[in-house]
Amino acid sequence: MNVFLDGERVPGSHADLASAMSASRSIAEARGRILIEVKGDGKAIPDAILESPDAAVGKAYAEIHFQTAEPRQLVRNTILGAVDLLEDIRAGQAAAAESFQTGETGQAFEHLQGVLTNWQIVQSVVSNGTNLLNMSLTDPATGGGTSFDKLGSALSKELSAVRTSLAAQDHAAVADSLAYDLTKHVDSWSGALKAMASKIETLPAWKAPKES
Repeated sequence: MNVFLDGERVPGSHADLASAMSASRSIAEARGRILIEVKGDGKAIPDAILESPDAAVGKAYAEIHFQTAEPRQLVRNTILGAVDLLEDIRAGQAAAAESFQTGETGQAFEHLQGVLTNWQIVQSVVSNGTNLLNMSLTDPATGGGTSFDKLGSALSKELSAVRTSLAAQDHAAVADSLAYDLTKHVDSWSGALKAMASKIETLPAWKAPKES
């Protein structure tokens, strides 16, 4: 099996995917980088296989290519992508509010589902990013003065209120939450994410955590 890391051949003999991943990861981490994509014979290898590489049949691939990224830059780009996604959330909340106000509940629920999904994505981006870079969710400095832990709790409380109003079929209250209260959350998260992106630029070079 021929193994490549960012186009560079990985030395050694690799009988299966597990050994190829281990060797490539070691080289990448020594360079302050992480693996972000794996292709076998030109096709992306499914996450299910990557999570259990020992179960993969090594002979299934003649060539495996690993792509890496610098963690700080990767997380920063993802965070800025989440800032853009917040604008989609803002638009979705406004559209859902308007639909609830005009009685177009079917359309309103479609917009609302998109909003809820995107909020989950934003929170996952922050959680994964802080974990990778060893940044604290409870430290106000991470979010430029407000901790993401507090932002998350406040958002969860607001979304819970929306669900309560939905259960009571109080669509007017839902519309108000979407149009006003949740818009404030978009603003708060946007500012915090931009602050986090700036803070990432000041972090020291990433180092792989030591195995315990």
